[in-house]
Amino acid sequence: MFKEMTVQEFIEKLASDAPTPGGGTAAAIMGAMGAGLFKMTIDITAKKVDDDLLSSIGESMKGAYEEFLVLADKDAEAFDEYMKAKAMPKSTEEEKAVRKQALKAARIKSIEAPMQTLERSLEVLQAFDMIKDKISKYVLSDVIGGASALKSAAKIAYANVKINVAGKEAYAHYMENANKLMADASKLANAIIDFAMERM
Repeated sequence: MFKEMTVQEFIEKLASDAPTPGGGTAAAIMGAMGAGLFKMTIDITAKKVDDDLLSSIGESMKGAYEEFLVLADKDAEAFDEYMKAKAMPKSTEEEKAVRKQALKAARIKSIEAPMQTLERSLEVLQAFDMIKDKISKYVLSDVIGGASALKSAAKIAYANVKINVAGKEAYAHYMENANKLMADASKLANAIIDFAMERM
């Protein structure tokens, strides 16, 4: 869906008053940009450094940004499903029960989609952290760009999890997990940024 759009088409759609794409989709796109920048720094470095771990993590970055693009669609689809559930009829008790179940299922999807973006953002940061000291000094600004994009992806995804949980006790376990993931992602992104800044 979104990956078939031009950059301009996507931004115009994002800027419109349409319910989707929204923050969750933007988070996933930011994640894809971060993984893409990391892959570029690895590929440039690998031209002069023969290292199996470097090559392996470089390949994993391609898989990561492709997964983020899937998550961009998944987030929008989850929100669309929630809006459809909200619009379901509720005149009879039976209709109310069906609508309630549909809303519950859609809410869970709307929580889990950005949660996956948050999880994946941390995983990409963890993978890159393993090889950050091997990266060429000529692409350190791109390392900072990648880490910053992934930190933003994590933060936006975290905010989407939080607003979709909306303080409901039944979904509190999602926030417990999200709080830890966000703290870890922020700490690691900052460490990578600081490391790159010091080497510049």
